[in-house]
Amino acid sequence: MPHHLLRLGGALTCAVAVVAPLGLAATPALAAPVTAAAAAAAVEDAPVATSTDVVPEVGVDADALAQLRAAGDPAARPAVLTDEVATDADFDVLGVTWSAADTSAGAVTVAVRVLEDGAWSTWETLPVEDAGPDAGSAEARSAAPVVGTSPLATDGARGYQLRVDTTSGAAPRDLQVRVVDGGDGDVARVERAAGPAAAAAAAEVRGSTVAASASTPAAGTLSAASAGTLSATASTAAQPTIVTRAQWGADESLARGTGRNDTVKAMVVHHTASSNSYSTASQSMSQLRGIYAYHTQSLGWSDIGYNFVVDKFGTIYEGRRGSITEKVMGAHAAGFNTDTMGVSAMGNYEEAAPSSALVRSIAAVVAWKLGQFGVSPTATTTLTSAGGGTARYSKGRAVTLPTVLRHMDVGYTACPGSGLSAQMDTIRSRAAQLQAAATPTPTPTPTPAPAPVPAGAQTLVGDWNGDGTDQVGLFVDGDISLRRADGGTLRYRYGGKGDIAVVGDWDGDGRDTVSVFRRGQWLINDSLSGGSADRSFWLGQAGDVPVTGSWDGRSQGVGVYRDGRWLLRKYPSAGPVHVSLNWGRTTDRPVVGDWDGDGADTPGLQRGAQRFRLDSLYPGSPGPISFGRASMPGFAGDLAGKGHDGWGARQGATFLYRTDVRGGVAQGSVAVVR
Repeated sequence: MPHHLLRLGGALTCAVAVVAPLGLAATPALAAPVTAAAAAAAVEDAPVATSTDVVPEVGVDADALAQLRAAGDPAARPAVLTDEVATDADFDVLGVTWSAADTSAGAVTVAVRVLEDGAWSTWETLPVEDAGPDAGSAEARSAAPVVGTSPLATDGARGYQLRVDTTSGAAPRDLQVRVVDGGDGDVARVERAAGPAAAAAAAEVRGSTVAASASTPAAGTLSAASAGTLSATASTAAQPTIVTRAQWGADESLARGTGRNDTVKAMVVHHTASSNSYSTASQSMSQLRGIYAYHTQSLGWSDIGYNFVVDKFGTIYEGRRGSITEKVMGAHAAGFNTDTMGVSAMGNYEEAAPSSALVRSIAAVVAWKLGQFGVSPTATTTLTSAGGGTARYSKGRAVTLPTVLRHMDVGYTACPGSGLSAQMDTIRSRAAQLQAAATPTPTPTPTPAPAPVPAGAQTLVGDWNGDGTDQVGLFVDGDISLRRADGGTLRYRYGGKGDIAVVGDWDGDGRDTVSVFRRGQWLINDSLSGGSADRSFWLGQAGDVPVTGSWDGRSQGVGVYRDGRWLLRKYPSAGPVHVSLNWGRTTDRPVVGDWDGDGADTPGLQRGAQRFRLDSLYPGSPGPISFGRASMPGFAGDLAGKGHDGWGARQGATFLYRTDVRGGVAQGSVAVVR
């Protein structure tokens, strides 16, 4: 059947800037590597234009029906079935809408499949959108008079096929497919967020390098350090780094004014129920812009429904406008938007398990936002239903609920999926730990110049407060100086001259502490204070270089590096080694990190200015990269809270680091004041 694409240019909302339609080739924002100056000049946090193609759909394609029946559904009698519709350019989001006034079709089931990477996906059922504004609210009254499915996010699909079944057999009236191009321009934004010095890096950044590091936030990115200039209420937990709407390219002409809550009593956890296979920060932002455009242009909401969105790399995005600084009412849990805020995981976690980085970032948002209102993440609260839509409770019903709850707790929905539901207790407990660990930010004082660092100083990297972000420190003959999350310094004495400092979470409380290795004896200290060892054991011998890490992703492990040989034990105790690995040279410096974010640590090496790493406990390497100088002690750490370690190099008391395992220039730096 023929298909005619209708360009949507603002029929439901304010006018939208139109870029090249899907049938035309759009010029990439950055087609080649750029200089730092050019990247900085090119990015002014300008909005990235999106476009929506509206495709009216009626009838059943005879050839498609024959293929459907031959493929194993001989009784299929869809009300609507299209052929395979190809587009000339990629699209990021697809949704389906029909008239809300027409009930003649009865119950409607929508299924689609899309063409990605030259192959057609399996059929995927799109549920009716279970988020939305509260019934009777100003936003609900101004929304489009349509029923819409949840948006399906893609990884640059080039075609689709639609199937609609109804209980009456009749097609819904005004059935339309909404195909959204999230726009380009992400490369420069990613480079800027990683820091101006990294602007000449590769055009596509793998993993969660959108947000700036916690120590040097990029322009347009809000961190706890910069939040003091805003009107946000002080929190009992630090504000995590958040990529603002301006930075991810939100076109503010699509948004209208939204309501405000009197307080925030609970956080509702969602998932976008979309693709999990996005692999770059660019794709995350394109999908986010696509969902924003679908919510506003196709469903007619005032803004994107969620207050915050977190991708699988752990990057946190500002969702609905004003959510960072105000008590903004979302459209995330119909019937329960009052006195709540919503945070959504980007992806489908009905069966898939969320990454540890995603879980940590959701917990960080929860701890910070609830902390602004004195709410514990492990408590309960009472919410009153506004009813309507998919709300599980009738209007006016008061319900006692956890302060951190799932969408399915208040709505007839599977959101946020069984995979993310299984992590709810972890999210609550981690958020509570973050609130408990936080201390009031002291009045800023001039930072004294770092004292000279002796040549024998040892490098320390660890998560001292359990917030998921590493900090740094120095060990000099038993004198320990640790940089705190607030930029201050914790000083104490443990160990002595000739000892080798080792860092680990020895008691499993989620916080790292400093212990020492003394000629084969491990003297474990479970606190960040001086005194005698809490326990000790023997593993290794004089001349060994001690190493620590979670070799199995579950427990704190120990080991030694001896003449190019790694001898690793899974537990911090005496006993036989579990892994013996020949990898490296006698003169190499061992470095350990969780390079791929899977929760397990693996070996790395510094050889002069070169860095090598393994992603498993087997020999082999992706190849060396260069970072720092041969004279600079190397380290690994997650200094930006990304959920995976990057390379670092220390110069005196200054720690230069990257948020990835690539070579090149540093993306951030922090210093320790001894």
